[in-house]
Amino acid sequence: MLAQVAVSRNVRDFRDILTYRVPQKLAQLAQPGNSVMVPLGKGNQQVHGYIVALLDEDSTQGESYKEILEMVDKTKAEFQALGEITGGDIRIGCAE
Repeated sequence: MLAQVAVSRNVRDFRDILTYRVPQKLAQLAQPGNSVMVPLGKGNQQVHGYIVALLDEDSTQGESYKEILEMVDKTKAEFQALGEITGGDIRIGCAE
């Protein structure tokens, strides 16, 4: 199984979508929206990403891909950072 993963080179920019192999031990858990750590670049720097789609390996025609390193849970700090990006007050009024 393969996964398309949105990776970020900085905190607020998840523009790069790259394809990674899902290791057998993670295959049952992998689903879009999962937070993962993946190797990036020639130095295999570990970066954070999100699975955006799953693919059959049959569609890859023998290409080789790096593997997802691990699935990660969101930490309190990540939820707070997400809140800072998308947060704000919502006020709903009622017209009479």
